[in-house]
Amino acid sequence: MEKYAYVRVSSRDQNVDRQLLALQPFQIPSKNVFIDYQSGKDFKRPQYQKLMGRMQQGDLLVVKSIDRLGRNYNEILKNWQRITKDIGADICVIDMELLDTRKDTGNLTGTFITMGGSDYILVEFDYQADYSFIRNILEDCILSGLFPIIAHAERYEVFIKDLAMLDDFRKMGCMIQLNADSILGLDGGPAKRHCKHILKKGLADIVASDTHDTESRGNRLKDCRLYIEKKFGGETAGRLFVRNPERITESIELSAKSRKSR
Repeated sequence: MEKYAYVRVSSRDQNVDRQLLALQPFQIPSKNVFIDYQSGKDFKRPQYQKLMGRMQQGDLLVVKSIDRLGRNYNEILKNWQRITKDIGADICVIDMELLDTRKDTGNLTGTFITMGGSDYILVEFDYQADYSFIRNILEDCILSGLFPIIAHAERYEVFIKDLAMLDDFRKMGCMIQLNADSILGLDGGPAKRHCKHILKKGLADIVASDTHDTESRGNRLKDCRLYIEKKFGGETAGRLFVRNPERITESIELSAKSRKSR
């Protein structure tokens, strides 16, 4: 079995370092890393086509996020089928654990890895992903009977430009998660201001620490809860830090009442 990686940015003045850094734990040989500096509107890209000519049954393709493969949802599905069905290889999307065909159970995109065995899944996209692309992925999750939780919602460009999009996704059945550090201002002023707007409009459903480990990132949920209580009231803090998390672990769908911020 060979491991391959695919990296894409839209032009040569864009940096690929973030994608390459995310690939390091997979220990993929440099000769098996294919990089295109081209739009994702279609799959007519020289390095991608070269990659397709190299991959064989049993191989693994790793990409940082699903939109690094492309921006056209229908074309992504066609190429996903080409890789997993025609070639017989696996795909791992680093930023979306649910898209990992190494644990395939018959779903088009592989196993859905849920939160604590519940019907909730944590999803994350490239922060420059457009609205229609995000919506298509979320609709697939919902049609599979799952409730997506959009991670780090304060970071997405589309939500920064138009908060109404967050409201649309919540009405679809999604939950909106904010990072405690962003709310407290530790991720910068713009992130804090955007969190404040989201919270004031009652569009947040849960707050998380984004603590991937206990060494490099601190857990400031307690400080954040105290801040939320002071700025937005105890009812909002209880909903974000206690009641909604309990519903996730118990796999209970959020009702309109449980979503109310005040």
